Order: sequence, then C-alpha cells, then structure tokens
Amino acid sequence: MSSKGIVTVVVIIFVIGLGIFFLSQSDEAGTGESATSTDEMNEQETSNGAADADGANGSDDQAVVRYTAGGFEPGSVVIEQGETVQFVNESGRDMWVASAMHPTHEAYAGTTLREHCPDGSGAFDQCEVGDQFSFTFEQVGEWNYHNHANASHFGTVVVE
Repeated sequence: MSSKGIVTVVVIIFVIGLGIFFLSQSDEAGTGESATSTDEMNEQETSNGAADADGANGSDDQAVVRYTAGGFEPGSVVIEQGETVQFVNESGRDMWVASAMHPTHEAYAGTTLREHCPDGSGAFDQCEVGDQFSFTFEQVGEWNYHNHANASHFGTVVVE
C-alpha cells in the first residue's frame, strides 16, 4: 500500500474515533435518552424525579433533581417562577450545585463566587459541598448549572 493510502486509512480511523468519543460524551452528559415530543419529555421528567403536576415528588412548588454517579437526573427541569428545585446527592461523591459559568458562578445573580458566597446574596450557588441544596428561582429564564466539585456534570433549570 502506498504512503498516501496509509495516510488516508489513518485519517478515516481518526475521524471515526473522534465521532465515537463525542457521541459517548454527549450521552454521558444527558440521560442517554432523547425525547421527541413534549409529552415524552414531560413523562421522562416525571419518571426521573421532577415534580409532576400533582406534586407526586413533593409539593406543587418543588421539583427534585438527583445527583448520581452519572450526573444530574433529570438533566433539565421546567418550573414556574417562584418555585423551588431541591438537589439531592445520591452519588457517594461531593456535590456543590452552582450556576454557570464554571468557576465563577455569576450567571444567575450577576456576582462572582467570591462576592456572593460569604453573604448568600441570592445567588444560585450552594457555596460549599453538601448532600442537599434547595433554591427558589425568582428570575425567569434558562439557567444552566454544574457541580462545582465535578464541572463535567451539568444541567438546566427553565423558569417560566
């Protein structure tokens, strides 16, 4: 085989390997399932622990997100303004829920980690490692968050 043919084969193998890597990363970041309709997404959120319309997983104004070895489940929750999300650590590892962006945590309240954690100025940030964290969302929007202790695990809270 010519050197040009060998290079072509190596490039093809490299591209396939990258594709497999990125597909496995996106699967690990989410739940591994993709919902194609609103009904499927709502069913998926309820089965993964988010509060349903009847409040089966808590009161009507609270959703539950579990932190497991694979990350946050469900990866996204939709709540109404003024509702609370409870984050529960079931992973056996450290959990520190914090708003985007890592490592500053300034997206929700507009303050940096250093500025808001000493006084808890309404920022969406646990401010330290712990087993549970609850936060009431007063601002409408789409709020990304991550585990500050393992920033590769992240999720989204949509406040309507």
